[in-house]
Amino acid sequence: MSAIGNYRAPTALSEAGTPSYSGFYSVHEAIIADGIEYVSAYSDGLRIVDLADPAEPEEIGSLLPSPALDRHGYWTALDGSRSFPLVWGVEVQDGLIFLSDVNSGLWIVRLMQTEPAADPANAL
Repeated sequence: MSAIGNYRAPTALSEAGTPSYSGFYSVHEAIIADGIEYVSAYSDGLRIVDLADPAEPEEIGSLLPSPALDRHGYWTALDGSRSFPLVWGVEVQDGLIFLSDVNSGLWIVRLMQTEPAADPANAL
């Protein structure tokens, strides 16, 4: 993310990333709704990031579709693999997240809020 006080010299506030495995790693599409960023990131799947504090964005969810074979033979990873997630697009509407994977098709999911795990130190 960038702070753009001076449009000619934006200042980086933060950056995010995940480890790379077999596949393609780049953001294809990112949308922001209600302070949450939804990112379609090819072989990194869907990444969901809370932007409440732009200096410290927090990943609050993700979905990595199962690897699927590129049936058209177009995509081949650097390691020669032809079976991997390839999330292309993302859209959010009415609490649902729609993502398209080039190899495995349409996924429709919902971000579920979960309670933090109980602190084992305070368990009875």
